[in-house]
Amino acid sequence: MKAETEFALKNQKANKAELTETLESNLEEINKLTELTAMLLELSRTENKLALEDKSFNLTELISELVRERKAEARVKMNCPEHINIPLHHTATRELCAILLDNSLKHSPKNSVVKIRIIPSKQKHHRQLHQRRHNFTTNFATRL
Repeated sequence: MKAETEFALKNQKANKAELTETLESNLEEINKLTELTAMLLELSRTENKLALEDKSFNLTELISELVRERKAEARVKMNCPEHINIPLHHTATRELCAILLDNSLKHSPKNSVVKIRIIPSKQKHHRQLHQRRHNFTTNFATRL
């Protein structure tokens, strides 16, 4: 589509019929791409709905995994129940926890301890990251 359009623009000898044919071809391709985009958006919405349905995961395990991946076991102290199953979107929650952990490790003094505490409650889980000079608190609602 791009090459066809560029050729039509550069071709000084193109007549009106050829340019019209190029525009019609481009319009046809644009319509196909619009349909494809709509289909991909719908697929993404469906995937997100499925990810939330009847699936829960252990938040403590997820955070422990993130700490191990960063080789930060020496700097991180976790005060969490062994099993905290939550019905959230796993990928989004993992990304959020990773960002919070990375920021805590990056912005705290080099040899300080980052404390992670999960407090279960009936409505939400609280995740706290404490540093010597900073205190970050993030509340996870039961749904993102």
